[in-house]
Amino acid sequence: MWKKFLSKQIKYITLILVLMIFSGCVAGFDVSALKPESTEIIVVEVLKGETVTSVAKKLEGMNLIKNRKSFVNFAKKNNLTNIKAGKYQFSPAMTGEKMLKDLVNGNVYRGEKIVIPEGFQLNQIAERLEKNGIAAKDDFMKAAFQPENFSMKYEFLKSNEQENLEGYLYPNTYFFEKNMAPNVIINEMLSEFDKVYRRDLKPLVAKSKLNINQAVILASVIEKEAVLEQDREIISSVFYNRLEKKMRLQSDATVQYALKERKDRVLYTDLKVDSPYNTYKVSGLPAGAISNPGKNSLIAALQPAQTEYLFFLTKNDGSNEAVYAKTYEQHLKNKEQYLD
Repeated sequence: MWKKFLSKQIKYITLILVLMIFSGCVAGFDVSALKPESTEIIVVEVLKGETVTSVAKKLEGMNLIKNRKSFVNFAKKNNLTNIKAGKYQFSPAMTGEKMLKDLVNGNVYRGEKIVIPEGFQLNQIAERLEKNGIAAKDDFMKAAFQPENFSMKYEFLKSNEQENLEGYLYPNTYFFEKNMAPNVIINEMLSEFDKVYRRDLKPLVAKSKLNINQAVILASVIEKEAVLEQDREIISSVFYNRLEKKMRLQSDATVQYALKERKDRVLYTDLKVDSPYNTYKVSGLPAGAISNPGKNSLIAALQPAQTEYLFFLTKNDGSNEAVYAKTYEQHLKNKEQYLD
């Protein structure tokens, strides 16, 4: 009898242990997800010098883990105690093991991925930021129209005569956190421009007839006019040649900016819009940049090709190729051949 009783007890104990192992609860190691179905995302900041114990307390207080002792015991048992400082995105749907591995591997939360393409305008940047919950459009635009708040920090802004920072918010892929202060966002974008300015543009400005602000304005027009990479420097030369001859730039892209809308084709009536950005009516460069150009357009503005062209157009056959002319007569023939 005693042997049978003992045998049954052993079986029961074994069964209980197996169940506990599968549920992750052996020796206080329960690190299963607190709320497996949760969609909540919480950003947790781990400070330099924090330990697994202090982080566990923080996670428990934020309702991200079941039990801090289990979390710490599991970390020590599995050599997951060498955590890295930084901000992390955690969820109650994550297991403690996943959180620990992120902490040890330093899989920090860099923010929301925001792509700013070359040629984006201020209002487009503001709309994208607002859409992704980074900053309110109106707040961002207000900050972008106060360039004086940034001019002391950045050398390239000292010659800026624009009313805003159009042209200087460098196109790139950024990681921004939700509800960031617009000035912080703008500083990061200006810092990216500064890197390109110091490395690639400053030496060219020293040899150019243009200062950096004039180069940015011209580059912004080139960015909107050149569809193919091969055309940037040639289109730049067209504008240089026209400026040299005191001819108006007559860029449709500047008219589009003055109209505050993007049209498939600029109409004759659009050319009459009264604006310091309309280069069909004003001489020289427009009053300011009309987009935020990338590095290649900026370099093209400072290093144009050597040509005698005074006109260009882009074919409407889908090839996006530019066609150039030295005379107005040839330009009219190109329009008849490639546009009509």
